[in-house]
Amino acid sequence: MCNVLITLKGLPLLVQRSIARQIQLVEIIGQGRFGEVWRGRWRGENVAVKIFSSREERSWFREAEIYQTVMLRHDNILGFIAADNKGRNTMDTFGMIRMALSIATGLAHLHMDIMGTQAALGQRNKVRLVWVPGHSGVAGNEEADVLARKGSSDTLTGPEPAIGLPYSYPLGSIDNWTREKCQEDWSRGIGLRQARLLIKGPGAAATRSLVNLNRASISIITGLLTGHGRLNKHLSTIGLSPDSRCRLCGTSDEDSIHVLCHCPRVIVNRHRLFGAGYLAPEDIREVPVDRVLAFARSTGLF
Repeated sequence: MCNVLITLKGLPLLVQRSIARQIQLVEIIGQGRFGEVWRGRWRGENVAVKIFSSREERSWFREAEIYQTVMLRHDNILGFIAADNKGRNTMDTFGMIRMALSIATGLAHLHMDIMGTQAALGQRNKVRLVWVPGHSGVAGNEEADVLARKGSSDTLTGPEPAIGLPYSYPLGSIDNWTREKCQEDWSRGIGLRQARLLIKGPGAAATRSLVNLNRASISIITGLLTGHGRLNKHLSTIGLSPDSRCRLCGTSDEDSIHVLCHCPRVIVNRHRLFGAGYLAPEDIREVPVDRVLAFARSTGLF
């Protein structure tokens, strides 16, 4: 993109903002810090065209204001015609879409696994991967521009989708779908009264903690948190124990919530491992799995 200032000997003329596209540049007259001065042809007359780079927009704006002052209107001074913005290269919408697709395809390729290709090239050649910034004067930039234009003009070939996906993308999508499905089933499930009070829900951290335990430890922790472990209340319900009362205090049913939160006989154990003598069931959700397991073993019930 460049900024254009057009002047003609005599008084200023009123023209459209598209004047920069109506001028034919004939020859360069001079070149300075802010841009170039050209002799051009417009409507059969010679005009002076000063082209500023996009980096010098403030200078272009300031000079355009100066030329429009009344004091500069004289037959022997070049008169200001118009100021305009003009891109040096133009492209239609379809061309821009094709270029964007070409760039996206190239970036997708750069993010794919190229170690095998690099190793093969390195057997007979010295390979060095270099990132070439665009339009910064780095050697190779012009060739990269030529290849980019060529890529945008080529007809697309190959199976859809045209833009490749990294291997991690489908794996991540499957993992996210699994998590959402598990959370949905947990929220809508029926029953599991004690489990819903003591467990926050499906989670990667709790899963990692469980799979690192041995089978006996997993059996203890899952039975305790779900209420289906070796406690008298559950054993009495399924006909394996004649008494549902707590073996430690003898005052309440021996279920998961009583043992973890309320039993007075293990208040010291609870305070040492959980930080409080008595807890609400929801507090157990924030306790790490290894501490719950240590508490269960300290009671002597498992």
